Amino acid sequence: MHTDVSIILISHNKYPQNLFTLWSLQNQEFDLQKMEVILVDDCSGDITANLQYYPFPFPFKYLCSEQRLDRAGAKNLGLREARGKVIIFLDAEILVGPDFVAKHLRHYENSEEKIAVSGTTNHYCTFSVIHPNFSKSQLGHLLSFIREKPLLLNRLAGELGTLPGDLQDYNKFAEAVKKKKAIIPLLSKEDIYTQRYKELSFHLPSFPQVMEKFDDSLTGYHLAWTFFITRNVSVRKSLLDSVGPFNEKFRGWGYEDWELGYRLYKSGVKILEDREIFSYHQEHPFSSVDRTGEQMFNFLKLINLHPDIEVCALTLDLAGKKSLLEINDIINDYYLLNNRFPKQYIHVKEAFFKLTRKIPFLLANDIPFCKLMQWSGLEKEPGKKKKLFAELESLQKTGKFNSFVNAVELLTGL
Repeated sequence: MHTDVSIILISHNKYPQNLFTLWSLQNQEFDLQKMEVILVDDCSGDITANLQYYPFPFPFKYLCSEQRLDRAGAKNLGLREARGKVIIFLDAEILVGPDFVAKHLRHYENSEEKIAVSGTTNHYCTFSVIHPNFSKSQLGHLLSFIREKPLLLNRLAGELGTLPGDLQDYNKFAEAVKKKKAIIPLLSKEDIYTQRYKELSFHLPSFPQVMEKFDDSLTGYHLAWTFFITRNVSVRKSLLDSVGPFNEKFRGWGYEDWELGYRLYKSGVKILEDREIFSYHQEHPFSSVDRTGEQMFNFLKLINLHPDIEVCALTLDLAGKKSLLEINDIINDYYLLNNRFPKQYIHVKEAFFKLTRKIPFLLANDIPFCKLMQWSGLEKEPGKKKKLFAELESLQKTGKFNSFVNAVELLTGL
């Protein structure tokens, strides 16, 4: 039987969350023999390897890497083994409903249109385990759910070796979790099938302002490629073959999926959002400090690979200076300006790119965010600086291209 879809998951020390995800996939309404699931175990130190012996009802490939491949390399390993016409990338700790696969594939059934489909960014998180390394915030959030569920409260009291009443108190709850020193599952297979995990979930949308302004087609949104996030996204394998795999120079967390999404976008692939494809991220411990550092260095790689207006303008969001909708207006104005005056206002255009390209460098190296003109080298070129401000004044007098002009004014003043 032919394979319609390959679902690729990568995992590093995510047991039993990855098992819960696989249970949600075996509960699909789609023909399980027409889909394959590929789990790439990226050098885990837990018992993820045991999953290779589990009798899943769909074709299942367990691939193990003895050395850390990181996110890009692990996904590429899965891609090389994939036989499906459509690829779905899914985080190994994401729970999905029984219509997940069918809703992705409906976009590819009767059309050869060049598209990639993101699940909804109207995102949810859920607690599937209690982890001894959860942060104070995570434990407090989880406790707020547990307090409202007497049956779960009583069961966990037994698991933690304490009294149910003690779990009403955060300090006693946190102490019991740390003392246990073990991961405690909160869900059963039946809970996955009946989607009871929604009772322990909370709402965490990624791009709420964008969703409010644009529909599923994301028409008119220049940053649609940022919806290519591999926690829940699909695309034809032939399109991936045409633009190439994930860039393995991206190490650690962040932007290897955006970089591939940008290449797809620039090749003419339309990136859509299906707001009926929901997913629930299972909470797990992480270090926000480590992620921020990795994220900034990876964005620096992204902007060096693609020093285009769409990527450069996005640095204003990283710096907390502009919203995504404001950035979309800046990009719109840049294209209008460039189309109308392709050989004029050269110094203003060049300054925008020079200044924005320095932002991720400063953030990655934890350098105070000031004197951007100096860091960009424009301060050392008085002739160019004079022409820049003369052009900027001329543009201001036109009363047009205001979003782009205001962005350049902002950047020169930082």
